[in-house]
Order: sequence, then C-alpha cells, then structure tokens
Amino acid sequence: MRILLLRAGPENDWQPLSYLAQALRTHTPAAVGVVCDSARAELPVGSLALPGAMSALAGPLGTHAVQAALARAAVDRQSVWLHSEGPAFDLFVLPLNLPPRILLLGAGPDAVPLVDFAARLNWKVTLLDHRAAYADAAHFPAAERVLRAHPEELAAAVDLGSFCAAVVMSHHLSSDLAYLRALARAPIPYVGLLGPAARREKLLGDLGSEALKLRGRLHAPVGLPLGGRTPESIALAIIAELHAFVHTRARRSVAAAAAGVRIATLE
Repeated sequence: MRILLLRAGPENDWQPLSYLAQALRTHTPAAVGVVCDSARAELPVGSLALPGAMSALAGPLGTHAVQAALARAAVDRQSVWLHSEGPAFDLFVLPLNLPPRILLLGAGPDAVPLVDFAARLNWKVTLLDHRAAYADAAHFPAAERVLRAHPEELAAAVDLGSFCAAVVMSHHLSSDLAYLRALARAPIPYVGLLGPAARREKLLGDLGSEALKLRGRLHAPVGLPLGGRTPESIALAIIAELHAFVHTRARRSVAAAAAGVRIATLE
C-alpha cells in the first residue's frame, strides 16, 4: 500500500480544501487532480491540478487534456487516471461527492418527517407549495429552502436541472397535474408521486402524450412497500427508495468505469 500525504496550509492557499469547500457551499460540481507518480523534476508527486487559473503549476497541469478531465470528472462524478509520456507522470482525478438535492412539491404536514429523514442523511431539500399555511420555513428548519409559488410557476421558481429527484405530494389533483407536466419537460431522473395507482392513472391520462416523457422515471406509488400508514412510515418508505436509487446509480457509474478504459493517454 502506498499512502500519499498532501500538505494544505497558507503557503498554498489551503488548496485543494479551499476549492472543494467553496464548491460544497455552492453545490457546484468539482474535481481535483493529484500527481501520484512523476519522472519530471518540475512536477513532484503531490502536485495539484485545479480548474483554470487556480492550478498551482502551469505547464503540464494546465493543458487542455488535464482541464477537460477535471471538467468531465466533475460532471460525471467518476474518478479517472491520466497518464502522460515523455517524461511520464500519472494524474489521479477525483470528483467531489456532492450531497443529493431533493425537490418536494407539497409542504403539508406529512412532508415534515420526510425532510427530517433526508436531513439526517445530509441531503439538501427544497420544498415548494402555493399555500401560505404550508409554505412556511418555520415548519421545516432542516430544509435548504422553502418556497411559495403556484404549480404552474415551478420551472421559473427553481432550477429543475439541479435536482436528482422530485416527489409530488401536494394531495391536490390539479396541482399534482401541473407539477407532473413541468417535471415531464425537466431532466430530473427520478419523479415520485404519492397516492394509489388509480390516482396515478387518472393523472397520466390527463397528461396525455406528455406522460410518455415520464416513462422510466416515474415511481408511483412512491416508496418501497415497507408497510405502515403513519406519515413517518410513509416518509421512511420514500427515503429508502430514494436512497436505493441514488446509490444504485452511483454503483452503476463505478461499474461502468471499471468495465471500460481506466487510463487515458495525454498528448
């Protein structure tokens, strides 16, 4: 086993910790590269590759190939090895593992335990509801944001591309229909719908051809069949299914990377 210790202090502006901490605060995809082996005197082991002008060293770590690898790893959330010839060095690029961001559409009392469970997992939750009595941040102290907006305003109220999952749970048929219509046009990979199958079929029928855009993404009734009817039991079932979805996707990404080429060659 080889262990590499990196010094982070004021002499190097606490990198890469400064960059990663800022990315975590803003929930921005990020990745850093670390030289793990090198035959170049000017590029010692432990040298860091950071995006653009943030890179501590110019030259080999500022090339287009390295910067492209950083950008790709940040978006794909997959680590990768890069190898450069003449003289050779190996760069390990690792992404920041951002906590999942979940969108809850409906902020009724049954959303309280759902937010509580999500917060215990360090997930970031945004709630949206058009009812003033429900869209109250005081009811959800652990939520990242609580917004008041009409369902038809969903796409304008939040950046739908920033969430990995959305759960529709307003208990209001016309509101849920508007939410599903907006989510059908959004890239969110997981869409959960609270309620029985008959209600789901009614909503999908009202969506018409737009329902096809939810194919493969809609989980309805939302949640694993764990049993129980209390809000806490239902929240646990929803969080369990979300947890399985988020981490299964991550495992698939790792498996796909392992099955492919792990080392790319720099020009």
